[in-house]
Amino acid sequence: MFGVLALPNSARLTNRHIEGVAEYVASYPDYQEFFEARQEGYARLGIEALTLAESLAAAFKFAAASKVVPDESWEPKAYLLEKVAAFELRRKEKSARDNESDGALI
Repeated sequence: MFGVLALPNSARLTNRHIEGVAEYVASYPDYQEFFEARQEGYARLGIEALTLAESLAAAFKFAAASKVVPDESWEPKAYLLEKVAAFELRRKEKSARDNESDGALI
């Protein structure tokens, strides 16, 4: 029950984070940081919603939501998990590059 009640708050927090990135971090001309924050934030929110739906379906023994997409082979949760993993990998690689460049300055 808590997950159901917490989902709107997660959406608000995601939107606030995206707005903050747009206002204080994203830079001209392509605003890449904004689009990345939006894509990652909504991917994480989607995973949270899909996980919640799966939990509710299992707990109350009803069928999970049916797919209403033309391509039946597409798995939304797998796609979102791949997106989040790609962002995490990019962040780790950037951190490693930053640490290398910091060591070179010393």
